[in-house]
Amino acid sequence: IELKELKKRVTSLGKEIDENLLKMAEAKFEGLVVDAERFGEIDDALDHGKIARVPFCSIEMDGYSCAEQVEKNTRGEIRGTRIDIDEKPEGLCVGCGKVAKEVVYIARSY
Repeated sequence: IELKELKKRVTSLGKEIDENLLKMAEAKFEGLVVDAERFGEIDDALDHGKIARVPFCSIEMDGYSCAEQVEKNTRGEIRGTRIDIDEKPEGLCVGCGKVAKEVVYIARSY
């Protein structure tokens, strides 16, 4: 590489490294995620070090009692929703049985 091309090449390599790291992180994350619809399925996923993707009624205060049930029954915590993709929930909330409006991710902290 000629000296005048060095800056362009380093910038290009930096972008390539960033893209590869992102792909690897996404693949690892997707490998940890397990779909679950019942407390037993959530608990099983968490017992195996996985993250449970779960239909949920609400991430607002009206879903608080359901979040408490999740913690009580699985020792896991709702970690949030994905902001990078628009997930459409299917099924019923694991806590109250209402039609799910959100998809949440549940995990344990270690």
